Amino acid sequence: MYGKAGRQRLVPLNPHSKKALDEHLAARSRVLVERKLETRALFFWRSNSSDGAPIDVRSVARMLVQMTKVRRLQRMHPHLLRHACATHMLDNRCPLDVIAEVLGHDNLDITAHYAQVSTRLMMDSYKAAHPHARG
Repeated sequence: MYGKAGRQRLVPLNPHSKKALDEHLAARSRVLVERKLETRALFFWRSNSSDGAPIDVRSVARMLVQMTKVRRLQRMHPHLLRHACATHMLDNRCPLDVIAEVLGHDNLDITAHYAQVSTRLMMDSYKAAHPHARG
């Protein structure tokens, strides 16, 4: 997969995401054959006016806003999902350099801003490091 500035990215997938992607790829292939389309886009529009046009960042943001409305969740945006991913990885003791690689950062300082220290991680670290916190 290619990210910002055309840089190649590795995207780790859990088993649920892999299954969903495999199902999407099968459906994608069927649609391309049925509609006689050619596109390199992993996700694209299927409409009479824009068959095969890649889904852009703004469209993803609109879809996320719509999904949060339907599910009655707080409004969110795609960038918030990056923050959540970094925070979950950090909470589960993932090294900052690995998080930087997943997010596509060249500079660990940028990643440190993304991966805001959670209260749980802060308290766990405090308890492990401070002699009077144990017991």
